[in-house]
Amino acid sequence: MRIDNSELKRLRSIASNMEAEFNIGKNGLTSTFIESVDKYLDKYEIVKIKSLKAADKDELEKVANEITEKLNAILVEVRGYTFVLYREKKK
Repeated sequence: MRIDNSELKRLRSIASNMEAEFNIGKNGLTSTFIESVDKYLDKYEIVKIKSLKAADKDELEKVANEITEKLNAILVEVRGYTFVLYREKKK
């Protein structure tokens, strides 16, 4: 799935006003966590996820890419200890 730059900019704008809906804790990406994010994306299309401050920022990017692949989503942005995912609703 690909989106153009104007759509990416619009999604970043939406995400800037959002609170993180999910927090990645010590357990990392559990199957329950991924299922919860999957259901959330089915309903709302966009989600902001926050990681523990103790997490390494390089590791966060790897985690963000991993969950993006598993959920067939688009990584909108990674900023600080948060990242944003987008996936169109299934028709």
